[in-house]
Amino acid sequence: MSGLALESFEAALNDDGHGPDFNQGYAEGFAAGEAAAKADGAILDDRLVQNVADLSFTYLAARMQIFKSLEPLFDAIAERLLPHCVQTGFPKQIAHMLLQNADAALPPATLHLHPDTVSAVVAAVKDVPLDIKIATDPHLTPHAAWIGQAGQEVRIDMDRALADIKEILAAISTAEEESEHYG
Repeated sequence: MSGLALESFEAALNDDGHGPDFNQGYAEGFAAGEAAAKADGAILDDRLVQNVADLSFTYLAARMQIFKSLEPLFDAIAERLLPHCVQTGFPKQIAHMLLQNADAALPPATLHLHPDTVSAVVAAVKDVPLDIKIATDPHLTPHAAWIGQAGQEVRIDMDRALADIKEILAAISTAEEESEHYG
C-alpha cells in the first residue's frame, strides 16, 4: 500500500473523551446555568421575604379588624353585663364565703358593708348558721366588704375587680391600635 498516513485524533481528546471546544462550551454553559439559578434564587428569596411581610401585615390587619369588631362586645360586657353580675352576685358571694367558714365554735363574724348594700346582704346571709354582726362603713364602695372572724379579716372589693376588668378590656383595644401604628 501506499504510505497513507491517517491523522490521529486521540491526541486532541481529553481523558473524558471530549475535545477542548466541547469542554469550554460545557464550562461556559454550566457557569451560565449556575448564574441563572443564583439570580432565580435571589428573586425567589426576595419574593419569599415580601410574601412573609405581606402575611405578617395581613395577620396584623386581620387581628386588628377582629379586635375592632369585638369592641362593642367588650363595651357591653364591661358596662352592662359585669355591673349587673356584681350588683346581683355580691350578696350571694358574701353568703357563700360565710357558709364556707360556718362553724358554731368560731366567734361571731363581723361584716363591714357600705350602707346601700346592707339590706341585700342581710337577706342573703339570713340562712347562714353563724352569728353575724353587721357594721356599716360609708367609706367602702357599694360592692366592697370586710369580713372579720377569729382575728382574721378578708376584704372583698367587687367594684375594684370590675374597674380592673374594664381597664384590661380597654388596654386590649389600645394595645392593638398602637401595634397598628408602630408595626
